[in-house]
Order: sequence, then structure tokens, then C-alpha cells
Amino acid sequence: MKPQILLHQDGKWLAFEGDAVKLLDARPRVDRSSVVITDFDGGVSDVASLEGSPAHASALIERRLRADGLLDGDSKVLIHHLRTVGNGYQALFTAVPLDRWQPLFAWADDQDDHCLLVPTMALLWRQLKPGRGVVLHSGRKVVFLAALRSGVVQASALAFSDAREDLMMTVAALGERAGRLLSADEGALEPLDVRWIGTLTALPTAAATRARTAPERRADPVLDRWPTPEETPTERNPTIGPTMSFDGQDEYRQAVPKADGDALPASAIAPGVASVAAPLVEDPAQVALDDAMAEAFATNSGASVTLAAHVTVNDASGRRYRSAVPPLLAQATAAIAVNSPVSRAMHMAERVLPWASAASLLLAVGLGALGGRWTLAAHQESTRADALRAEIAVLDERIGSLAARQALPTDYQALLGFIARATALGAALDPTATLLELRAAAGADVRLLRLRLESAPGQPITLRVDGTVNYAAANAADQGQQVARFVQRLRDAGYVPTAIDPQVGNTAGSAPGGLFSYRLTRAADADAPGAPSMPALPSAPVAITATGISP
Repeated sequence: MKPQILLHQDGKWLAFEGDAVKLLDARPRVDRSSVVITDFDGGVSDVASLEGSPAHASALIERRLRADGLLDGDSKVLIHHLRTVGNGYQALFTAVPLDRWQPLFAWADDQDDHCLLVPTMALLWRQLKPGRGVVLHSGRKVVFLAALRSGVVQASALAFSDAREDLMMTVAALGERAGRLLSADEGALEPLDVRWIGTLTALPTAAATRARTAPERRADPVLDRWPTPEETPTERNPTIGPTMSFDGQDEYRQAVPKADGDALPASAIAPGVASVAAPLVEDPAQVALDDAMAEAFATNSGASVTLAAHVTVNDASGRRYRSAVPPLLAQATAAIAVNSPVSRAMHMAERVLPWASAASLLLAVGLGALGGRWTLAAHQESTRADALRAEIAVLDERIGSLAARQALPTDYQALLGFIARATALGAALDPTATLLELRAAAGADVRLLRLRLESAPGQPITLRVDGTVNYAAANAADQGQQVARFVQRLRDAGYVPTAIDPQVGNTAGSAPGGLFSYRLTRAADADAPGAPSMPALPSAPVAITATGISP
């Protein structure tokens, strides 16, 4: 439902409802959301040029109005717009005495529904764009406001009465003043575009505004002039002769149609003379008042004036008026209202409530559709989960049937240790290859008595070789060289032999009687600090003993 429009101008209250307008009592009680367009019973509105901080604009304006005598008490200064001009700024304002402001503000807050107070000057500013002006006619007051390149200009005039002559004279004077203000704008290259806004202007009656036509008797060239002294009316038109009076007054003009548009009787028209419809010049007083005032303002100011959007309304008696107030409702928003912030926020919330309800409904429908889709998806996932659980049950059953076969043998740990030790041994000293290389190195010079693997934590695996010199196969020339040749063959095979005591294991060389012992390591293992070592096992070390390897 659209809010009700109330117009508060010059102490009068008007209510607009559709195409009807009615006069209300002072400060009516409204029962629905309303927008009040008010001038605060003739509050002072103007444009002030100031310097300093815009935060002090209200105090500076109030002090200036008191100095000029426009205010004689405390007032409420409403700043509608601030515009920076050079080092200063311009302020469009309305100053309302507190004895008018407080009762009106309290009345608006005391209503049962939202009631916005919209200043007339703020509403006019919302109609402006750069290079455009507006004229407001409200009762006896006419206000001009324009946004020029050089700044904001404002002028107003008050007629002596609401008579047509007084209003036309007031508009003409205001137009001249506006023309002087516009001529001071050096950046203007084209006439200012001005919109004329009338709050409530009576329209002429239908009888006065209808087109009036009448038959014209002078349709031939002969009758297009008045009779000459040499001619008599009877000679030209016998039917008019008897209308001449004795004193010479010609009643010929009585045949002309009257002001009310009545046509001549057929007997008053000469035979053979055609009747032609000719429009009469309308009385200027019958032209619509706002059209006449707009034309007068344009003539005196030099601006291009056009009527703003207006509608036709009727009062209780059926008289027609033209008003621009209903079209202004779209611009009368809470942003320019002077109510408290809470009231404006609640009014905005109420305005968007239908949209919010529609959005909530659409959101609910969307969420319902999304919920249905999610339900179907959840059902599909549940079916898939049941199938997976069935497959898992089958796999568990098969695993249970294989549980007996999964048991490890009792000697698995010992077997695992053996495999680990064999793996380490193969990585360090391959038993088969080592035996073959030792046999080749021994030859006929020495006999190998014992071979044993030795390991220590953090140390590479070594092979201990115990042997003796083969004196039976040695000749006199080879005496004392058998062990040396054996050691040299080991080095050529890639081993690093280290002599140790055959009895106690210290590095004492060879023992008497031809016995010797060596500890063998691979050359790569001896050079590498992190060579692989035999893993420690809980069982006793395994000794590999070879006796009689030599042939």
C-alpha cells in the first residue's frame, strides 16, 4: 500500500488520495503510513555562503539570521545540502523557530504509524541536476532554486494575495530577479532548463476553456468590409435593412456571435451567403494559471521553463486542480526526512518489507528444492553405503576363513634372523666367492686351517683366516716367501689383510712354527666408515671353519 501524502503549506493541511484532494484539520490524526511535505509554516529557506568548518554551519546561519532580523528566538537549522565553493562552501538550509519545530516533530512521533517529515526545500533539491533549476508555486509563495556552475542560487517572493493579477506580478518580479542571478553565471552557454512545480492550482471551468466557434457572415469579398456612406445595407443585404435605427446606430454588429458562443439564427444569414466557422480569441484570464505564470517567468528570466509532471485532482465539490505533489512521492524518501534515525530506519524497513517477504519466499522455495535434492542424494549415498557394507562383510568372512593359515610358524623368528644374517653376509663377504678366492690365493704355499666370521656393533664384517706354511711343498728357493705371496694374492683379490696373533688375536705378526692368522676385510668396506655390519642375534655367533682347503 502506498503511503498517504500530506501537504503542509502556509498553515494548511491537504491530503492527496488517488485523484482526490481534501482539506484537513490542523495536525490531523493519521492511521496509516504517511509522508508530510512541509514548509514548517513558512520557515526561512535560503542559500548561505560561509567559510570555515561545515560542522559550524548551523550556528553561523542562526547568528546571521538573527543579525538580519529574520529570527528573534531559538531555532532549528536544517542543512539540506553543502557545496564546496573555492575556500568556502554554500549551505542550502531551512531555519524553523523552535515553537513551530517542536510541536510538529512531536506530532509526527506521536502517530500510530510511520510519518515522515520531508522539508520542501530538500525535496526541491532532489529534483535538481547540474545546470537545471526548479520553480515551486505554493499558494501565495513562489520559490526559485537552481544549481549553476558557479554555485547554488535561490530566490523567493510572496504575493499580496492569491488573486491572479497579484500572482502574475509576483512571478514577473521573481523572474527578473532570477534573470539577474543567471546572468552572473559566466559558464552558462544555453538558457537554464527550469521545471515548474505547482502544489495545487485551480483549472478553468469547462465552459470557459472549450473551443468557441461561430458562423461568420462575411464569407464573400463584398461583405469583408463595413458599408460605405454611398452604400446602404439594403442594397447589399435586404435582410439587414430593417435593423437600422433612427438615430443612425447600425445594428449590423449584432449579427456577430456573442461571447458565450451562441450562433446566429438561420433567418439572420442572407440567402446564398456561406456560413464559415471561425475561432474566437480566448480570454487570457481563462488560460491555466500555472501555464500563464510559467510563461511570465520564462519571459522575464530568459530561462527555458517547462511544466514538471502534474496530475489532475478533484476536491469534494468536484472542482478540478492541477498538482505536482503526487509525482514527487518517489523522491520523498527517508534519506531526506528530518525524523529521528530510528523512525527513518523503521520506515525504510517497512518499505522493503514486501520485497523482503518475496525474497524470503523465493529463498524458502529454493531451500526446499535444494533440501529435496540433498535428500535424494543422501538416499543414493545410503544405498551405496549399504552395498559397501555388504561387500565388507563378505571380505571379513573370507579373511576369517584364512585366519588359521595366517599363523606364523614357531621357529619363524630364528629363521628370520638367519635370513637377515645371511643377507648381511652376502652384502659384505660372499662365502662361496670368498672360499674360492682364498683357495686360489693359498695355492701350494700355505694350508688354511680355519675360517671364521667376526662382527662387532658398528664395525664391518671381517673374516679371520688361520693357516700354516706348507713346508712339504716348498723348495729351498721359496723358503720364507710363502706367506708373503699369499698376502699379495689376497690384496690383488680386493682384500685388506691384517696380521693378528694366532693365539690371542693381537697384531703381533706370524707365530713360530709357520702358523699365521689374518683378519680380512673388503677394500671398499675398509674405506667406508658406515660399512654394513652383521645384525646382532640372540644366538651365539656362527663360526665357519675350513680345514685343509689347500690341495
